[in-house]
Amino acid sequence: MNTHKKEDDALISIIIPTHNRAFIIEKCINTIFNQTYKNFELIIVDDHSEDNTIEILNHILDPRLRVFSLKEKKGAQAARNEGIRNASWDWICFNDSDDFWIDNKLEIHIKYLKKLEYNKDVVFYTDCYKFEESSNKKSIWNLPEIKYYFSYKSLLTRPGPVFPGLFFNKNLIIDSGLLDESVPSYQEWDTSLLLAKNGAKFFHIKEPLFIYNLHSGPTISKDMTRDFNGYQYIINKYKDDIIKYCGIRIWKRHIKDQYRQLVKEVFPQFNANNDPILINNIHIVLVEVELYFLNNKMITILKKFKRKIKKYLAFHKR
Repeated sequence: MNTHKKEDDALISIIIPTHNRAFIIEKCINTIFNQTYKNFELIIVDDHSEDNTIEILNHILDPRLRVFSLKEKKGAQAARNEGIRNASWDWICFNDSDDFWIDNKLEIHIKYLKKLEYNKDVVFYTDCYKFEESSNKKSIWNLPEIKYYFSYKSLLTRPGPVFPGLFFNKNLIIDSGLLDESVPSYQEWDTSLLLAKNGAKFFHIKEPLFIYNLHSGPTISKDMTRDFNGYQYIINKYKDDIIKYCGIRIWKRHIKDQYRQLVKEVFPQFNANNDPILINNIHIVLVEVELYFLNNKMITILKKFKRKIKKYLAFHKR
């Protein structure tokens, strides 16, 4: 399929994975259908919901909506891949089923797409509003800057964009081999790394174009063990490239961040019997801490928690 080169003829496939989001999915969809730019299809992939999500979707009659259902729960990345495989158009946008778009989001994407002459090697990403449901507060979240000509190196240093802000040519992800379906969390970071490693350049649209919704329902970001495992999965996966392109200092910073997460969030709720992946990741972090921080001023604190975690692991292995 040829890439359209007229602004009013750029066709977009919007992909939303969902699971048990009956309480919010319709509000999310309405922010898509209220877009000022209308040339799109909306693909929703239901990841085997157990609530009435599908019933709600089946009552929406807009012809731009296409719904697919997975026969078993496979995770959000698998649902996104299903959406990509079924996308009709050249340009891809993601959203999450609990986040909301600003009405002119697509219009602004198209404006920048035109400005960069429909460059199929560019991934656009945007800032957003962060809404905290518990306090009813909304603030602007400025996403980290990714260097256009050194996007892969930039993304190796820290997590990057979030899914609702991404916009890119479909061939970028097809040529990259689709998304890694094994990533426990930080899935948007892994997706951005995948695209950048295969030559994509990231362009920052410094406008808040969606609402990142922090609600009371279940989300990946609230599971600290999954958060820890996901981060470790990615830095393990890209370790050689992190050291090659960014240096050992950045690798050590990743390890230090993981250690802090382990001590503050994971260890207090740790159950060694239930998560062998977590046990393995803890060992990896402890080995790296011992390797790199023995002469660091943090040594007393590091040794203290290292003994605590080893003792805890030993107890649960009996």
